[in-house]
Amino acid sequence: MELYRYSLKKEAYAQPSNFDTLIKFKKNSTDLDGSPKNFLFTTPYCLYDTNEINNGLCITYFPQWRSKVSLRQSLTFYNNKEQKIKLNDESEIPRTWPAFGKSGGIPEILVETNDKIDLHNLEEIMNGGAVEQWHQDDVKNYDLPLNIAKIIRSAVSANEGLDSHAENNDENTTFRITAGNNIIIHVINEEKFVTFSAGYEFRAFELYIKIWAAYWAEAANQSTRYIWYESTDPIQISPCDFPHRICSRELLSLYRNEKVSKKISEMESHMKSVYSEMLNDNQSWAYWQIYYGVSKLIERINKISNSFLFTHSKRVPLL
Repeated sequence: MELYRYSLKKEAYAQPSNFDTLIKFKKNSTDLDGSPKNFLFTTPYCLYDTNEINNGLCITYFPQWRSKVSLRQSLTFYNNKEQKIKLNDESEIPRTWPAFGKSGGIPEILVETNDKIDLHNLEEIMNGGAVEQWHQDDVKNYDLPLNIAKIIRSAVSANEGLDSHAENNDENTTFRITAGNNIIIHVINEEKFVTFSAGYEFRAFELYIKIWAAYWAEAANQSTRYIWYESTDPIQISPCDFPHRICSRELLSLYRNEKVSKKISEMESHMKSVYSEMLNDNQSWAYWQIYYGVSKLIERINKISNSFLFTHSKRVPLL
């Protein structure tokens, strides 16, 4: 089986970093479960249309280059939940989760490596090279997307109705932070799935964050995907009001017993009192804006019935 990599830049080799990784959280905590592994995201599909790649792989840019990955015996292959797979078993190869308002659905294989991987058969893709609004390839700040991921994770944990397996909530949740500092969280909800995604950008001296929630399911034969999207308006935050690191344990305990239905003034007042020693008022407000935005998305997702999902959502034929 051949594996392909799609990129903006012309590359002779690729070397994963912290920005191409999956993140898992410890049981009943928002702390990370060990060090994130370094993965190279690839697909066995050879695609020629940059718009199809953008939508099917759920990336926030339009690739200009396609190359084959030089495979060697020392490489280990995973699915997008960090489970080892074999390349010769196509049934084990998962499809990309929907994110950023896109459909996903193209098979995806993660290659674990700490060394560079040679790329060959480099070919240019016509009309590629553009980036989307929420892509920040030049912002090498790992703490910011990680903190956003923690807040989204806390909002998910605090909502008892989202995950039908509350006792296994951590085991059913996986985060990804990609090279563009975009965040994806995937939650199992019975036979259906919820995927949250978040991107950010800097405009002058302000930070803007946008969050999407995809509620989706696939047909039994995996020939069709049904997706319903909800999203927040861009959340405006001053970068100086968003601290570099947060205390995960205190954040989880703060949010776990909060009810989404509380009034804004009550939530804001409670956050400021709890965080008075570690955050200023603006930082507490920044946290609350993200948490409240995710909570409202969950509220809207929980109102969607099974029949509505299969009759009114976007219907995507899968390759």
